[in-house]
Amino acid sequence: MVTELTWLNETLKTMAINLSKTDYILYRECPKNVWYKIHRPDIYSESELSEFEKSIMETGNEVELVARKLFPSGILIERRDTKAQETTQDYIAKKQEVLFQPIFVKDSHLAAIDILKFEPETKDYSVYEIKSTSSIDEKVHYHDLAFQINLLRKCGLKINKAYLIHLNSEYVRSGKLDIVQLFKIVDISKKVENVSESVATETEEALKYISQDEEPSGFCCCVYKGRSRHCSTFQHANPEVPDYSVHDIARIGNSKAKLKELIDNNIFHIDKIPAHIKLTDIQQSQVDTYILNKVLVNKEKIKAEFDTLTFPLYFLDYETFPAAIPRFDGFSPYHQIPFQYSVDVLKSPESKPEHYEFLHVDSSDPSKSFAESLQKH
Repeated sequence: MVTELTWLNETLKTMAINLSKTDYILYRECPKNVWYKIHRPDIYSESELSEFEKSIMETGNEVELVARKLFPSGILIERRDTKAQETTQDYIAKKQEVLFQPIFVKDSHLAAIDILKFEPETKDYSVYEIKSTSSIDEKVHYHDLAFQINLLRKCGLKINKAYLIHLNSEYVRSGKLDIVQLFKIVDISKKVENVSESVATETEEALKYISQDEEPSGFCCCVYKGRSRHCSTFQHANPEVPDYSVHDIARIGNSKAKLKELIDNNIFHIDKIPAHIKLTDIQQSQVDTYILNKVLVNKEKIKAEFDTLTFPLYFLDYETFPAAIPRFDGFSPYHQIPFQYSVDVLKSPESKPEHYEFLHVDSSDPSKSFAESLQKH
């Protein structure tokens, strides 16, 4: 999981190039981005993680730590080096029932397994992958586990079952956190087997791709995606694309055929979009604003909207925190917890705004005090 992202580059400095599980998943999103990650980590790490991305990583780590409690006899392999591989093999030889983060390397494939469980009765293993999501992502999770199982079989292990552990969105906390009810353990063995062969082929292609000494030519595949889905090395991989481009047009990522036509014709600048490209009203307004270099104001629509308003008017801004692991009674995974608000009240067109605010400052459940404070206004 997240741990691979922090140690792999250092590991690769002292060993031949390996394709990790994490890099394989990244390869499926953007091959060129992974090439930069391995060969030009200076470029790959140029863009700092956003607070949102950091939050996702922290959440993933938190969920994994809690999920391990489902297997109280588990032993954690903490190191991420050759010694860790040796330690893993020692425990495998001893038939240790549960291992957390055992590391395997074979034929230039590498993975740390979230949970590897030996089944004494059948003399085989079950693989458990922990996800901080509340559902299964078929485009990612099956391939993730297939990569791991293919590698484990290369290493001589008999794998019988593949499970995905994810948060149960229907769980509502009441009293002490119920670990068993908090998670769903889903048997996806058949789904994983269905993609294992194609994953094996794809991983060999990925390994060949990332092993190239020279940067692969051409655009990265993110050039066919909207701005929010671009990889971290997009600017380096696609120098022809300006900072503000057709990729920034509202919802252009949902118009795949439209974006593809533009890119295939080397149209990257918004002011170069030909007339025959049909845009939505919102998209066309954005393009017109850019070309005319001025804000377009529709006073009639604004007035019509204002005419529907009745006093008093409330201008409310509030903040919430979506905890993956419910902290308080009555909350489910990722249930939004309100903890702060700012509201301005305009009682009439002639009056001045009245300002009120609230901030919960201790570690207790803020929802009741939040609601009681807001009701006063």
